[in-house]
Amino acid sequence: MATIEESADTRLRRVLIAVDASPQSEEAFSWYFENIHKEDTEIILAHCPEQPNFPYYTFDTETLYSLACSTKPQDQTPETKEQESNKPGMAISGGDWERVVQEHKEATDELIKHFQKRLQDLKVKHKVHVQQQVAGAGDAICQVAESEGVDHIVIGSRGMGAIRRTILGSVSDYVLHHAKVPVTVHLRRH
Repeated sequence: MATIEESADTRLRRVLIAVDASPQSEEAFSWYFENIHKEDTEIILAHCPEQPNFPYYTFDTETLYSLACSTKPQDQTPETKEQESNKPGMAISGGDWERVVQEHKEATDELIKHFQKRLQDLKVKHKVHVQQQVAGAGDAICQVAESEGVDHIVIGSRGMGAIRRTILGSVSDYVLHHAKVPVTVHLRRH
């Protein structure tokens, strides 16, 4: 009969590597395999992308004035509805939104394929976890780490100064302070 300690020793160690399209992510991934990786480890490749954003529109003074003076929806006729929808800066079309979502999906797929190929070339047991952000990338990474039962997290850092990190927030700083397992933050090489 195996004791709890013996069964824990036979389980593969699980390391989550958080990836995105940044050079820092690529460097952290490489650094992990050059310095820490052991054969008895399963890699959880985690990518936590933001939701795609609507394209930004800018308005000139004339457009802003025409938007402010628009006919109320309940007062519109089919003709004024058509005129309103053709004004610059109005709502994004369904086709434009679908294009933005498709481009976002393709970028995510390419990123995952890139890292999966690297893991396959290294002959490393791995699993991919893509999770859309709801409360930020750091929170999503911590959620994946907990749900996957990882033993360690590896993440890259952009190396922002304290002021920029305080204003903009830092994914690695969030993970470092909220994860329930050890975290290795790889600083960018200069």
